[in-house]
Amino acid sequence: IFFGLAGIAYKKLYITYRLHLTPDYKARRSISYKELGSFAGWITVIQLSDRLFLSIIPVLLGAVSGSFEVAVFGIAVTLESFIFSIVSAANTLFFPKVSRTFNADNEERSGTMHLLIRVGKLQTFIGGIIICGFAAIGKSFISIWAGNGYTSAYLTTLLIIIPVCIEQAQGIALLAMQVSGKLKQIALAQIICGIVNVVLALSLGKLYGAVGGAIALFVAKAAKIAYDNWIFHKIANLNMITYYRKVIIPYIPAFSVTILLGLFLENWGVIHGWIPLLCSIVFLSFAFVVLSWFFALGKDDKNMIRSFFRSKLQRGKHDE
Repeated sequence: IFFGLAGIAYKKLYITYRLHLTPDYKARRSISYKELGSFAGWITVIQLSDRLFLSIIPVLLGAVSGSFEVAVFGIAVTLESFIFSIVSAANTLFFPKVSRTFNADNEERSGTMHLLIRVGKLQTFIGGIIICGFAAIGKSFISIWAGNGYTSAYLTTLLIIIPVCIEQAQGIALLAMQVSGKLKQIALAQIICGIVNVVLALSLGKLYGAVGGAIALFVAKAAKIAYDNWIFHKIANLNMITYYRKVIIPYIPAFSVTILLGLFLENWGVIHGWIPLLCSIVFLSFAFVVLSWFFALGKDDKNMIRSFFRSKLQRGKHDE
Protein backbone atom coordinates (compact mmCIF):
# COMPACT_ATOMS: atom_id res chain seq x y z
CA ILE A 1 0.00 0.00 0.00
CA PHE A 2 2.80 2.40 0.95
CA PHE A 3 4.68 1.95 -2.33
CA GLY A 4 1.43 2.19 -4.30
CA LEU A 5 0.54 5.52 -2.66
CA ALA A 6 4.11 6.73 -3.12
CA GLY A 7 3.87 5.90 -6.84
CA ILE A 8 0.61 7.82 -7.19
CA ALA A 9 2.09 10.84 -5.37
CA TYR A 10 5.18 10.78 -7.60
CA LYS A 11 3.04 10.70 -10.76
CA LYS A 12 0.93 13.62 -9.49
CA LEU A 13 4.03 15.68 -8.73
CA TYR A 14 5.60 14.82 -12.09
CA ILE A 15 2.48 15.78 -14.02
CA THR A 16 2.03 19.03 -12.09
CA TYR A 17 5.59 20.36 -11.90
CA ARG A 18 7.35 18.69 -14.84
CA LEU A 19 4.57 18.59 -17.45
CA HIS A 20 2.81 21.67 -16.02
CA LEU A 21 -0.63 20.06 -16.28
CA THR A 22 -3.29 20.71 -13.65
CA PRO A 23 -6.75 19.11 -13.68
CA ASP A 24 -9.67 21.53 -13.64
CA TYR A 25 -12.45 19.76 -11.74
CA LYS A 26 -14.91 22.67 -12.16
CA ALA A 27 -14.65 22.93 -15.95
CA ARG A 28 -17.56 21.93 -18.16
CA ARG A 29 -16.91 18.71 -19.99
CA SER A 30 -17.89 17.69 -23.48
CA ILE A 31 -18.28 14.11 -22.26
CA SER A 32 -21.05 13.28 -19.79
CA TYR A 33 -20.57 11.43 -16.55
CA LYS A 34 -22.83 8.72 -17.94
CA GLU A 35 -20.52 8.14 -20.91
CA LEU A 36 -17.46 8.26 -18.68
CA GLY A 37 -19.00 5.82 -16.23
CA SER A 38 -19.99 3.46 -19.04
CA PHE A 39 -16.48 3.52 -20.49
CA ALA A 40 -14.83 2.97 -17.10
CA GLY A 41 -17.32 0.23 -16.26
CA TRP A 42 -16.67 -1.80 -19.40
CA ILE A 43 -12.89 -1.37 -19.01
CA THR A 44 -13.17 -2.66 -15.43
CA VAL A 45 -15.23 -5.66 -16.56
CA ILE A 46 -12.68 -6.54 -19.25
CA GLN A 47 -9.66 -6.27 -16.97
CA LEU A 48 -11.21 -8.09 -14.01
CA SER A 49 -12.70 -10.91 -16.06
CA ASP A 50 -9.45 -11.34 -17.96
CA ARG A 51 -7.52 -12.07 -14.76
CA LEU A 52 -10.42 -14.13 -13.35
CA PHE A 53 -9.97 -16.46 -16.32
CA LEU A 54 -6.80 -17.63 -14.63
CA SER A 55 -7.39 -17.08 -10.92
CA ILE A 56 -10.70 -18.97 -10.72
CA ILE A 57 -9.22 -22.26 -11.96
CA PRO A 58 -7.15 -23.12 -8.83
CA VAL A 59 -10.33 -22.73 -6.76
CA LEU A 60 -12.17 -25.14 -9.05
CA LEU A 61 -9.26 -27.59 -9.12
CA GLY A 62 -9.17 -27.59 -5.33
CA ALA A 63 -12.80 -28.69 -5.31
CA VAL A 64 -12.58 -31.43 -7.97
CA SER A 65 -8.93 -32.58 -8.13
CA GLY A 66 -7.05 -31.95 -4.90
CA SER A 67 -4.16 -29.91 -3.57
CA PHE A 68 -1.43 -31.44 -5.76
CA GLU A 69 -3.13 -30.32 -8.99
CA VAL A 70 -3.57 -26.86 -7.47
CA ALA A 71 0.19 -26.79 -6.78
CA VAL A 72 0.93 -27.84 -10.38
CA PHE A 73 -1.36 -25.12 -11.72
CA GLY A 74 0.29 -22.65 -9.33
CA ILE A 75 3.62 -23.25 -11.06
CA ALA A 76 2.00 -22.45 -14.40
CA VAL A 77 0.38 -19.31 -13.00
CA THR A 78 3.73 -18.08 -11.65
CA LEU A 79 5.36 -18.48 -15.06
CA GLU A 80 2.37 -16.93 -16.84
CA SER A 81 2.49 -13.84 -14.59
CA PHE A 82 6.16 -13.33 -15.36
CA ILE A 83 5.63 -13.79 -19.10
CA PHE A 84 2.55 -11.54 -19.09
CA SER A 85 4.55 -8.70 -17.53
CA ILE A 86 7.09 -9.00 -20.36
CA VAL A 87 4.80 -9.25 -23.38
CA SER A 88 2.29 -6.63 -22.17
CA ALA A 89 4.81 -3.92 -21.31
CA ALA A 90 4.92 -2.19 -24.70
CA ASN A 91 1.21 -1.86 -25.51
CA THR A 92 0.22 0.93 -23.12
CA LEU A 93 3.05 3.11 -24.42
CA PHE A 94 1.22 3.51 -27.74
CA PHE A 95 -2.15 4.68 -26.38
CA PRO A 96 -1.61 8.40 -27.29
CA LYS A 97 -0.50 7.52 -30.83
CA VAL A 98 -3.44 5.16 -31.34
CA SER A 99 -5.78 7.87 -30.06
CA ARG A 100 -4.42 10.41 -32.57
CA THR A 101 -4.46 8.13 -35.60
CA PHE A 102 -7.78 6.39 -34.87
CA ASN A 103 -9.67 9.66 -34.43
CA ALA A 104 -8.16 11.22 -37.56
CA ASP A 105 -9.56 11.06 -41.09
CA ASN A 106 -9.49 7.83 -43.09
CA GLU A 107 -6.11 8.51 -44.71
CA GLU A 108 -4.37 9.15 -41.40
CA ARG A 109 -6.42 6.47 -39.67
CA SER A 110 -4.59 3.82 -41.71
CA GLY A 111 -1.70 4.58 -39.36
CA THR A 112 -3.46 2.48 -36.71
CA MET A 113 -3.24 -0.57 -38.98
CA HIS A 114 0.39 0.20 -39.71
CA LEU A 115 1.07 0.51 -35.98
CA LEU A 116 -0.76 -2.77 -35.29
CA ILE A 117 1.51 -4.56 -37.75
CA ARG A 118 4.73 -2.94 -36.50
CA VAL A 119 4.00 -3.48 -32.81
CA GLY A 120 2.51 -6.90 -33.56
CA LYS A 121 5.79 -7.98 -35.14
CA LEU A 122 7.71 -6.81 -32.08
CA GLN A 123 5.32 -8.54 -29.67
CA THR A 124 5.31 -11.71 -31.78
CA PHE A 125 9.10 -11.67 -31.76
CA ILE A 126 9.17 -11.47 -27.95
CA GLY A 127 6.35 -13.97 -27.47
CA GLY A 128 7.80 -16.25 -30.13
CA ILE A 129 11.10 -16.63 -28.30
CA ILE A 130 9.24 -17.50 -25.10
CA ILE A 131 6.77 -19.94 -26.63
CA CYS A 132 9.26 -21.70 -28.91
CA GLY A 133 11.85 -21.98 -26.17
CA PHE A 134 9.38 -23.31 -23.63
CA ALA A 135 7.73 -25.68 -26.12
CA ALA A 136 11.13 -27.15 -26.96
CA ILE A 137 12.95 -27.38 -23.62
CA GLY A 138 10.21 -26.56 -21.12
CA LYS A 139 10.14 -30.11 -19.74
CA SER A 140 13.80 -29.87 -18.74
CA PHE A 141 13.22 -26.43 -17.24
CA ILE A 142 10.30 -27.65 -15.11
CA SER A 143 12.25 -30.74 -13.96
CA ILE A 144 15.29 -28.67 -12.97
CA TRP A 145 13.34 -25.83 -11.37
CA ALA A 146 10.37 -27.57 -9.70
CA GLY A 147 11.37 -31.25 -9.63
CA ASN A 148 10.48 -34.37 -11.57
CA GLY A 149 7.14 -34.73 -9.83
CA TYR A 150 5.77 -31.59 -11.50
CA THR A 151 6.38 -32.43 -15.17
CA SER A 152 2.65 -31.97 -15.94
CA ALA A 153 3.22 -28.25 -15.32
CA TYR A 154 4.98 -28.18 -18.72
CA LEU A 155 1.83 -28.76 -20.79
CA THR A 156 -0.25 -26.72 -18.34
CA THR A 157 2.02 -23.69 -18.74
CA LEU A 158 2.27 -24.04 -22.52
CA LEU A 159 -1.50 -24.09 -22.94
CA ILE A 160 -1.79 -20.94 -20.81
CA ILE A 161 0.97 -18.80 -22.32
CA ILE A 162 0.11 -19.34 -26.00
CA PRO A 163 -3.18 -17.34 -25.91
CA VAL A 164 -1.55 -14.73 -23.65
CA CYS A 165 1.16 -14.00 -26.23
CA ILE A 166 -1.36 -13.97 -29.11
CA GLU A 167 -3.64 -11.53 -27.26
CA GLN A 168 -0.84 -9.14 -26.32
CA ALA A 169 0.48 -9.11 -29.89
CA GLN A 170 -2.92 -7.64 -30.85
CA GLY A 171 -2.90 -5.09 -28.03
CA ILE A 172 -3.01 -2.12 -30.44
CA ALA A 173 -6.34 -3.37 -31.79
CA LEU A 174 -7.80 -3.43 -28.28
CA LEU A 175 -6.47 0.09 -27.68
CA ALA A 176 -8.26 1.16 -30.87
CA MET A 177 -11.50 -0.25 -29.44
CA GLN A 178 -10.90 1.69 -26.23
CA VAL A 179 -10.33 4.91 -28.15
CA SER A 180 -13.53 4.39 -30.15
CA GLY A 181 -15.45 3.65 -26.95
CA LYS A 182 -16.86 0.41 -28.38
CA LEU A 183 -16.00 -1.93 -25.55
CA LYS A 184 -19.40 -3.42 -24.80
CA GLN A 185 -19.00 -6.25 -27.33
CA ILE A 186 -15.54 -7.13 -26.03
CA ALA A 187 -16.72 -7.14 -22.42
CA LEU A 188 -19.79 -9.29 -23.12
CA ALA A 189 -17.67 -11.80 -25.02
CA GLN A 190 -15.25 -11.85 -22.08
CA ILE A 191 -18.08 -12.69 -19.67
CA ILE A 192 -19.51 -15.44 -21.89
CA CYS A 193 -16.10 -17.04 -22.44
CA GLY A 194 -15.46 -16.78 -18.70
CA ILE A 195 -18.60 -18.84 -18.04
CA VAL A 196 -17.47 -21.39 -20.65
CA ASN A 197 -14.09 -21.49 -18.92
CA VAL A 198 -15.68 -22.33 -15.55
CA VAL A 199 -17.93 -25.07 -16.98
CA LEU A 200 -15.08 -26.72 -18.89
CA ALA A 201 -12.66 -26.40 -15.97
CA LEU A 202 -15.06 -28.22 -13.64
CA SER A 203 -15.46 -31.16 -16.03
CA LEU A 204 -11.96 -31.37 -17.50
CA GLY A 205 -10.27 -30.57 -14.18
CA LYS A 206 -11.94 -33.57 -12.60
CA LEU A 207 -10.64 -35.83 -15.38
CA TYR A 208 -7.19 -34.41 -16.11
CA GLY A 209 -6.33 -32.16 -13.16
CA ALA A 210 -4.24 -29.08 -13.85
CA VAL A 211 -3.85 -29.99 -17.52
CA GLY A 212 -7.64 -30.16 -17.82
CA GLY A 213 -7.95 -26.70 -16.28
CA ALA A 214 -5.39 -25.40 -18.76
CA ILE A 215 -7.27 -26.99 -21.66
CA ALA A 216 -10.46 -25.26 -20.49
CA LEU A 217 -8.65 -21.93 -20.33
CA PHE A 218 -7.08 -22.47 -23.76
CA VAL A 219 -10.42 -23.28 -25.41
CA ALA A 220 -12.18 -20.30 -23.80
CA LYS A 221 -9.35 -17.93 -24.69
CA ALA A 222 -9.17 -19.24 -28.28
CA ALA A 223 -12.91 -18.59 -28.70
CA LYS A 224 -12.51 -15.09 -27.28
CA ILE A 225 -9.52 -14.30 -29.53
CA ALA A 226 -11.49 -15.46 -32.59
CA TYR A 227 -14.45 -13.24 -31.63
CA ASP A 228 -12.19 -10.29 -30.81
CA ASN A 229 -10.55 -10.60 -34.22
CA TRP A 230 -13.96 -10.48 -35.86
CA ILE A 231 -14.83 -7.36 -33.83
CA PHE A 232 -11.52 -5.71 -34.73
CA HIS A 233 -12.13 -6.46 -38.40
CA LYS A 234 -15.78 -5.37 -38.57
CA ILE A 235 -16.07 -2.55 -36.03
CA ALA A 236 -12.56 -1.10 -35.75
CA ASN A 237 -11.99 -1.56 -39.51
CA LEU A 238 -8.63 -3.24 -38.92
CA ASN A 239 -7.86 -5.82 -41.59
CA MET A 240 -6.96 -8.80 -39.43
CA ILE A 241 -6.38 -11.00 -42.49
CA THR A 242 -3.59 -8.63 -43.51
CA TYR A 243 -2.35 -8.69 -39.91
CA TYR A 244 -1.92 -12.46 -39.90
CA ARG A 245 -0.41 -12.43 -43.39
CA LYS A 246 2.19 -9.81 -42.52
CA VAL A 247 2.85 -10.66 -38.86
CA ILE A 248 2.23 -14.32 -38.06
CA ILE A 249 2.94 -16.18 -41.32
CA PRO A 250 6.47 -14.73 -41.83
CA TYR A 251 7.43 -16.06 -38.39
CA ILE A 252 6.46 -19.68 -39.19
CA PRO A 253 9.99 -20.67 -40.39
CA ALA A 254 11.54 -19.21 -37.23
CA PHE A 255 8.96 -20.94 -35.02
CA SER A 256 9.39 -24.31 -36.72
CA VAL A 257 13.18 -24.46 -36.89
CA THR A 258 13.67 -23.14 -33.34
CA ILE A 259 11.30 -25.75 -31.90
CA LEU A 260 12.98 -28.55 -33.89
CA LEU A 261 16.41 -27.46 -32.65
CA GLY A 262 15.17 -27.34 -29.09
CA LEU A 263 13.53 -30.76 -29.33
CA PHE A 264 16.81 -32.15 -30.65
CA LEU A 265 18.64 -30.78 -27.60
CA GLU A 266 15.88 -32.08 -25.32
CA ASN A 267 15.92 -35.60 -26.76
CA TRP A 268 19.70 -35.70 -27.03
CA GLY A 269 19.83 -35.54 -23.24
CA VAL A 270 22.35 -32.71 -22.88
CA ILE A 271 20.12 -30.55 -20.64
CA HIS A 272 20.78 -31.97 -17.19
CA GLY A 273 21.52 -28.88 -15.09
CA TRP A 274 21.23 -25.11 -14.92
CA ILE A 275 24.35 -24.34 -16.99
CA PRO A 276 23.37 -26.60 -19.94
CA LEU A 277 19.84 -25.20 -19.68
CA LEU A 278 21.06 -21.59 -19.83
CA CYS A 279 23.38 -22.43 -22.74
CA SER A 280 20.45 -24.03 -24.59
CA ILE A 281 18.30 -20.92 -23.97
CA VAL A 282 21.02 -18.65 -25.36
CA PHE A 283 21.52 -20.90 -28.39
CA LEU A 284 17.80 -21.11 -29.19
CA SER A 285 17.33 -17.37 -28.69
CA PHE A 286 20.21 -16.66 -31.08
CA ALA A 287 18.77 -19.09 -33.63
CA PHE A 288 15.33 -17.46 -33.38
CA VAL A 289 16.80 -13.98 -33.81
CA VAL A 290 18.78 -14.99 -36.91
CA LEU A 291 15.82 -16.80 -38.49
CA SER A 292 13.51 -13.87 -37.73
CA TRP A 293 15.97 -11.44 -39.28
CA PHE A 294 16.01 -13.32 -42.60
CA PHE A 295 12.41 -14.55 -42.80
CA ALA A 296 10.10 -12.41 -40.64
CA LEU A 297 11.45 -8.86 -40.48
CA GLY A 298 10.95 -6.51 -43.39
CA LYS A 299 13.23 -3.77 -44.65
CA ASP A 300 11.60 -1.09 -42.49
CA ASP A 301 11.88 -3.29 -39.38
CA LYS A 302 15.59 -3.92 -40.00
CA ASN A 303 16.26 -0.23 -40.59
CA MET A 304 14.48 0.61 -37.32
CA ILE A 305 16.63 -1.91 -35.43
CA ARG A 306 19.81 -0.63 -37.06
CA SER A 307 18.97 2.98 -36.24
CA PHE A 308 18.17 2.03 -32.64
CA PHE A 309 21.54 0.38 -32.06
CA ARG A 310 23.34 3.12 -34.02
CA SER A 311 21.83 5.79 -31.78
CA LYS A 312 22.83 3.80 -28.68
CA LEU A 313 26.41 3.51 -29.91
CA GLN A 314 26.60 7.21 -30.74
CA ARG A 315 25.21 8.11 -27.34
CA GLY A 316 27.79 5.85 -25.67
CA LYS A 317 30.63 7.52 -27.59
CA HIS A 318 29.25 10.95 -26.73
CA ASP A 319 29.14 10.08 -23.01
CA GLU A 320 32.79 9.02 -23.15
